[in-house]
Amino acid sequence: MSAKALAEVNQNNFAKSCEDEPNISASFDLFDNRRGGPRTSCGPISQSELERIARALTTETTYISAPELSVTRWFNTEATPTLANLRGEVVVIEAFQMLCPGCVSHGIPQAKRIQQNFGEDVTLLGLHTVFEHHQAMTPVSLEAFLHEYQITFPVGVDAHTPGVTTPITMGRYHLRGTPSLVVIDRAGQLRVNAFGHVEDLPLGAALARLIDQPRPN
Repeated sequence: MSAKALAEVNQNNFAKSCEDEPNISASFDLFDNRRGGPRTSCGPISQSELERIARALTTETTYISAPELSVTRWFNTEATPTLANLRGEVVVIEAFQMLCPGCVSHGIPQAKRIQQNFGEDVTLLGLHTVFEHHQAMTPVSLEAFLHEYQITFPVGVDAHTPGVTTPITMGRYHLRGTPSLVVIDRAGQLRVNAFGHVEDLPLGAALARLIDQPRPN
């Protein structure tokens, strides 16, 4: 599912489903700090795009710092994860809604594969970022959902500003909807912001490159 006009955080969002667009998948939205914003697309990842991703991840450049998370409650952890405390780790954030078909069919299964294959090499977090059907997707319902789908990695509930439909963290990252995948490098810099269905192969290659990078001093 996607949210339209997320930049207008003081207005109601118009939501539409990625399921309405056939054969849709997400490309990586790698931020270009020289322009101060993301380059976004929602379509099949071409070979040239894969090559661009590889170059971007290995080229010395300056990336923007990842905004801090704003979470009202955490599940599956006794700690309170913050990006400040996770500096030095490669962080993967799976942003989802429990009633989002794409999240259930693509986003969450992929997050589980990341957890299974990369283990402690990455820090995997879930972000339940609800921009529609708020009454149906409460923390109580989320707790039952996490149990039913056997989700064991930490999941935070994205905070809301009263009267604003878009959750706070969703707005900070300019997420276009759910599922969205965010990757943050060891220096706390935003390296990947992808919306929709991300293929495992380019994502795994991107994570491997970031894992191989040295920890900052």
